[in-house]
Amino acid sequence: MRTGETVCTLLEDVTMALLRRPSLGPAVKGTGLRERHFPRDLRPAFNIAMTMSQDEIRQLVLARDPRIWPLYGKRITEWTEGSGASGGATAREQGVQRGLQPRQRRLPGR
Repeated sequence: MRTGETVCTLLEDVTMALLRRPSLGPAVKGTGLRERHFPRDLRPAFNIAMTMSQDEIRQLVLARDPRIWPLYGKRITEWTEGSGASGGATAREQGVQRGLQPRQRRLPGR
């Protein structure tokens, strides 16, 4: 893998981490990493990750928003195939990949 490809992969990983955990945003801001440091195709996803809540991002994922879905869907596929760090996608991630809606939990007595 060439240096440019390695950097792009790293920026994809950072963007994916931010999409999954927007609370990492302040730490990323502290590094000086900004939208201009990202390739044009990752900038919209990075901006979404830095400015939206986790619930808003989940809604975009469920709607397969084209600004984040190509990246998110690609990574979920990698996890499902077992090449990701976690060794496999969670049931919720697999459901998102298939376009399924997560089930609402029922609380006892309701």
